[in-house]
Order: sequence, then C-alpha cells, then structure tokens
Amino acid sequence: MVEEFRKLGCDIVGLDQNYSFQFAARGDILKAPLRDPNFDSILYLDVLDHLGYESQKPAIAEQRKTLKDEGVVIFTIQNLAHCYSRLRRLIIGQLIRAAQIEKQLNDRPRKEHVKLLMQDGFYIV
Repeated sequence: MVEEFRKLGCDIVGLDQNYSFQFAARGDILKAPLRDPNFDSILYLDVLDHLGYESQKPAIAEQRKTLKDEGVVIFTIQNLAHCYSRLRRLIIGQLIRAAQIEKQLNDRPRKEHVKLLMQDGFYIV
C-alpha cells in the first residue's frame, strides 16, 4: 500500500514489525522511531486488533508523539457487531470474525474502540 501511495505522489513511509523494504522501516508501533511531530496524517489500518489489549492504549498514545497539531489519524477497526454477525450470534452463538482467532485475539466491539480512542483525545469523524 505504501508503494501505491508513493506512485500517486504521496510523501509516505511505512512501519511494520515483521519486514522492511525501500519505503517501510521495520519497527515496533509501541516505540515509533520518529519522536518529533512530523506527520500530517497517519494511517493505522487494522492494527489495533492485532495488539494485546494492554498494548492498544499505549499504541494509540504513541501516535500523538509523531502527529502534527492539526494532524489526522485514520484508524480502521474490525466491526464484530455488523448485522449478519449479530444474527449468527443469536442463532448459533458465534460472532463472525474477520480472521482466525489465533491472528486477532484482541478484537473489541466498536463501542469499546471508540471509547479507547476518545480517552486519548481523538475524536471520531
């Protein structure tokens, strides 16, 4: 995705815990390598549900350190409570997960994600 945005002319860098390449550094989201507020925007796509519950709040707080005052963070989260998932839970007692439970141990309902983000001063648009 980083490479595609670069092709469109965006000044973008990536951070991934598992690999690196020309436009993405290998690193831990809990210890962002850049400490000064350098970024106008941060894409945080399906990251929170891969972190342990205890790491989610510190990871969100870490974004404040690298985001400019008027910056924007785009968080995407899984929605465990969509209509079909609720119906499935009612009938067979299971929510529909976006991935195997081994890969996403820490999904939260939307309401909990919103509360977590707003505790750190972000607001939902």
